[in-house]
Amino acid sequence: MGYENSYSGAITISPPLTRSQINDPRIARRTDVKLRIVEQKTESDDGESFTVRPVADAIVPLEKDYSGDHLEDDIQLIVDTFSEHEFAGFIEARWDPGFGEPPSRFIIKDDRVMRIDAQYRWPGVWGDEPDRPASPPSRRMHADELAALLTDMAARIPAGDSFGGYINYEVADGPAHEFDVEGAYRIGNTMGQGGMRVIRGEGPMS
Repeated sequence: MGYENSYSGAITISPPLTRSQINDPRIARRTDVKLRIVEQKTESDDGESFTVRPVADAIVPLEKDYSGDHLEDDIQLIVDTFSEHEFAGFIEARWDPGFGEPPSRFIIKDDRVMRIDAQYRWPGVWGDEPDRPASPPSRRMHADELAALLTDMAARIPAGDSFGGYINYEVADGPAHEFDVEGAYRIGNTMGQGGMRVIRGEGPMS
């Protein structure tokens, strides 16, 4: 099956991976991403000579058309293998127009890979683009509604249907037993690529 997906961006690795880390067999089963190899020069103590060695300074998408089904797992594999390193940036996927899906960006938050779709303005991910609508405020929820949401999240994790997310909530001012809630978590992983449920603002949750 042919795909008209396109991928761009990079997730930087700090400090860069060394030659032995690049060849670590634990990350050999990647299919959708690769390590960007660059030359790193190190001067001698006397400053008169230097050595050159290959290092990997970023995770980048492959330069070919493919489904992208393994993007999240491939990135997470590298993050888990080298958890002592820091990761920043994103890989962007623009899906085949025939599927009708908005572009997605894959980011690292708290050592977990998250997929953020373009219809949600996300600070530092999509929020830097002025042509997108402003981010909605936190969502006002009754205590029972919040409890049901947390129950849903808790049930999906052991079932393997959610691989990342977060939620923040605090009691709202006023006599009603309500909370201001903001968060997002992955859903649908048991059925394939899945998506993101975002809890912000008014209207139905995605």
